[in-house]
Amino acid sequence: ISLASLYYVKKVEFLLKRELPVSKLTEGDWLVKPVKIKGKVVVPQRKIGLTIKDIKKLKQLKVRKVRIKDGIPFVPAFLISFIVTAFFGNLFLLLL
Repeated sequence: ISLASLYYVKKVEFLLKRELPVSKLTEGDWLVKPVKIKGKVVVPQRKIGLTIKDIKKLKQLKVRKVRIKDGIPFVPAFLISFIVTAFFGNLFLLLL
């Protein structure tokens, strides 16, 4: 992996992070970092994303905005299919 490709990956990663009002959060949104109030973590960062309970807690604590990560939903499937096609060719035509 070249230094230039790492640079572009970091730039794209930066573009996929944004601040969102708590009122617009949905279950499964990924936090960039845990939400802290007075140095105490009130909502931790989870791999599965926010739960409905977390969103209710943020609303109760009157947190206005949080920073979330957006993702590109089909990237893993496209990457796997590209790798398989690169190594084995078109498997669909082989099956016919």
